[in-house]
Order: sequence, then structure tokens, then C-alpha cells
Amino acid sequence: MNQLSVELQLLKSESLEMAELVRGQVAGVLQAVTTFDHSLIEAIELGEKQVDTLDLRIERKCEQLLALFSPVARDLRFVFATNKIISDFEGISDNAHAIGKYLLETRKAFTAQQLAALEFTPMSNQLLSMLDATLLAFDEESVDRAQTVMAMETELDRINLAANKTIAKMAAACKTETEALDIINLLTIIRKMEKIGDYLTAIAGRVIYFVEARIIKHREAS
Repeated sequence: MNQLSVELQLLKSESLEMAELVRGQVAGVLQAVTTFDHSLIEAIELGEKQVDTLDLRIERKCEQLLALFSPVARDLRFVFATNKIISDFEGISDNAHAIGKYLLETRKAFTAQQLAALEFTPMSNQLLSMLDATLLAFDEESVDRAQTVMAMETELDRINLAANKTIAKMAAACKTETEALDIINLLTIIRKMEKIGDYLTAIAGRVIYFVEARIIKHREAS
């Protein structure tokens, strides 16, 4: 194995380390939504600092690889894609942090009935399954797994779209402004979850790009 191959493997390992941290953040904040356990949110905030540190380190490593080794073809695509992928994972981390922020602003725990009406548990499970599949797609450089991730987004979109009408009915039934604000926070959380799905689909597209040199059109997460 030549030195470039060694460095590329180290780049992948550090990127997967960051991805695992982000996966933990997402799992933690989704659990916090159902349990209203604010200690889980504190752990997410601590994890965000680690994610930011890794993001900067990996970004510098990508720049160094380009400058020192001048990779070509698939190796070049891998470096470019990885640089984008870590930015996507940082975006996922930011959205997990935002969910925690809205949860802290919520005055009262969401009821089981409210969460069920919004299909929160199915959406959470789908999101975590997408995360796991995304990590495997990147680690194994698997186009099949990446395509699976992209197909899974459809269910997130469906739940997110249905949430608008459900939340409108819930808000109309609220007796106080505080209750209504909490319900609006819940809708925002659902939208942040859907945004995480957008980032995962973008990552899947980047995996396909560096493996097959094929660009997959997808709306940009923001």
C-alpha cells in the first residue's frame, strides 16, 4: 500500500469517527423529544464541540492531501466528496443541536398522543435507519446502500408533509398561547428531522459520485 492509500484510509477513518459522533447526537436528541430528558441535550452540546474539532481537522487533511499527493481519478473524487460529506455531517449536527434548542424552549413534555398523531416514532426509526445505512454506504463504498438511503427519504417527506395539517388541528385546539407555542416547536422539530434526511440523501449522492463518477441531482440541504 503506497503512502497516498494509507492517508486516504486515515481520512476515511476520521470521517467515520465524526459520523458516529453525529449519529449519537441524533439518536440522543430524538430520545430527548420522547422522554423530555434535558440531560440528553447537554450531551449533544458537548458532542457538537467534538464534531466541530473533527470537521476542521478533516478539512485541513483534505487540503493537505490535494497539495502533497495530487490525487487523480477515483482518489481525487474521494477527497472532494469526503470534504463535502463532513460538511453535511456538520449540518446534521447543527440540526440535532437546533432540535435540542427548541425542546429546551418547550414548556411541557409532548404527550404520547401528540407524538403518535405525527408519526414521530416511525419517523425517528426511519431517520436512524437512514443514518446507519449512510455510514455503511460510505464505509463500504457501496452504491447499492447509497441508493437505499435515497429511496428511504420518501417516507420522511410523506410524514413531514402530513405534519402540517396535523399541527394546524392541534394548534387550533390549544387553550393557551403557551400550548400553541409548544405545538409549533414540535412542528419545527419534525422539519429539522426532515432536513437531516436531506443531508443524508446528499451524502448518499456523494458516495455514488466518488465510486462511479456519476452525479446525482438532489435538492441541497440548508
